[in-house]
Amino acid sequence: MTNTEDEGIQRSLDMDWVVSLKKRVSDTKFCERSTKPTIYRVPDFLKSVDPQAYEPLLVSIGPYHRKKPHLQAMNQLKWKCLKYVLGQRHDMVLEDYVDRIKELETRARDAYSEEVEMDSNSFVEMMLLDGCFLMLTIMKRTETMNSEESTWMESASSLTPYIVARDIFMLENQLPFFLLETLYESAFPPNPSFRMLTFKFIRMHFSTKLKRSFDNIETYHHVIHLFLSCIDPTTNHSIGNDNQSSTFGFLCNSISKLVKTVFVSLPSKLHSFLLSQVNKKCTVRDFNPEEDLHDTPWIPSATVCNEAGIHFVRKKRGKSFLDITFHNGKLEIPQLRIEDHTNSLLRNLVAYEQCSKDSQFLVTSYVVLMDCLIDTAADVELLQQPEIIINDLGDTQQIATLFNKIGTNVFIDRYGSYLLSVYTAMRKHRDTRCNKWRARLNRDYFSNPWAAISLFGVLALFVLTVTQTTFTILSYFRSSN
Repeated sequence: MTNTEDEGIQRSLDMDWVVSLKKRVSDTKFCERSTKPTIYRVPDFLKSVDPQAYEPLLVSIGPYHRKKPHLQAMNQLKWKCLKYVLGQRHDMVLEDYVDRIKELETRARDAYSEEVEMDSNSFVEMMLLDGCFLMLTIMKRTETMNSEESTWMESASSLTPYIVARDIFMLENQLPFFLLETLYESAFPPNPSFRMLTFKFIRMHFSTKLKRSFDNIETYHHVIHLFLSCIDPTTNHSIGNDNQSSTFGFLCNSISKLVKTVFVSLPSKLHSFLLSQVNKKCTVRDFNPEEDLHDTPWIPSATVCNEAGIHFVRKKRGKSFLDITFHNGKLEIPQLRIEDHTNSLLRNLVAYEQCSKDSQFLVTSYVVLMDCLIDTAADVELLQQPEIIINDLGDTQQIATLFNKIGTNVFIDRYGSYLLSVYTAMRKHRDTRCNKWRARLNRDYFSNPWAAISLFGVLALFVLTVTQTTFTILSYFRSSN
């Protein structure tokens, strides 16, 4: 390009455009939020695999799906919920509830990863209506509401409680938990606490074996965040915790409690950092980075592992379905019931872990392990025998497809998996010489009946040959004597 052409380009520079660029740069802020978001849009690379798993079917909660036509029918029930809440206390009127949500408006807006394009009045109205609906739905299902006073709610939603529960566990259908607790404490005596009611709701719709204790120090972002805390196998929330029996487990739990109570006065960021470091050390207690530097979180399928002498056992006293352990050639896995909503639930839990910067990738690690174990319907049938998997779908291939697809486009920290020690122990067991021989024998000679028959035929011929040779030698020595 000649100098004349360069000068021509410079002369044609649009100064108005440059001024607009400068204004855009000036208006851009490095930090536009007072807090980091906790309620996310599901990324397209996850949603593209199974879009329906992230879409509410019946009710919209929060701003992301509120304009969709098929979710408008539940709005009338939301107004009835608000009217019921307003009738609980004579000293609390509508203006009082509006004022309390107004005080939390900025914090609530910042909880969403996308900017909520609603004016203040519309946003507060949405938070009030959706909060009352979600609060009363949980209270109704946990039998906290007076049944005689809530017949209006039964007639409106008695046929769809499980669909509503499914929608409540959608990542894009969340409300800030601090707002729900504020509404609950304003309308009802906080005994039991709303977090305890939410935990009972989770137990009803997922597993009655979950056990949990709560304190006022821990904070929860939303229902999904509380759900993850309930099924976390690396903490000591459940009764009969096996980790308490070890000195290291007891020490970890003691240090964790110390950080939560004694150091609670520290700045929030420092307090959260200390707590996360303690939990991280307890989680990876069996991982030696020098020993497993080249290991990756992978194992062969369940049928291949079984050929190598690995047995699959249902863990009856697990803290949750995530509490997987390996010992003496036995992989102990808690029971998981696969129902119509299981795919949606697991995907939304994984989506939250993929989006959250503080994630421990618990459910992500679980689905990656199950994806390794389950390649075909035969692997599902093997895990059904000890009742590790309860199949309510009917089709074993459908379950295999579920776990094969659920890990698509999912990222997991190579050394962040709480199951890394399980991978390492299983591969060491499989790679021992006798187990390698056993796996090869099963693969080459017992994979079909004809190969097994030929093997037994060869063995029988060998035994007969040895026997005949032995009798011949003995006969020779007797004749010589």
